[in-house]
Amino acid sequence: MSWAVATNNFWAAVLSLTFPRMLIALTAQGAFGFYAGLNVIAFVLIFLFLPETKQRTLEELDYVFAVSTRRHARYQLGTALPWWFKRWVLFRKGATCPDLYHFESTEQYTDKEYAAMAAQKGNGMTKEV
Repeated sequence: MSWAVATNNFWAAVLSLTFPRMLIALTAQGAFGFYAGLNVIAFVLIFLFLPETKQRTLEELDYVFAVSTRRHARYQLGTALPWWFKRWVLFRKGATCPDLYHFESTEQYTDKEYAAMAAQKGNGMTKEV
């Protein structure tokens, strides 16, 4: 956590030192346009090169990071992006996005099954929905 705070404070200092000069050189529209352009570039790079790791076990992360970056970028451009466009722009609720990762030993449980397993074990396992 301290590393994140230190990094945030460092870049805040860099921004506060460079922004007045950029404001003079580029005017307000140019300075904010520059930062908007950096955000667009960051969005594209994150979309193409960073796999989603949310709610994955360590075993599943082995599968996620075993996929090459080139294959992940190809999947994002050729499969995930067209699916997103169909689903959220054209509002086709039946559109499905095929998975890139196929986990061998993971099991998916419904909330009722998970609650039943927790009750059997009696260890107070809970799943937040």
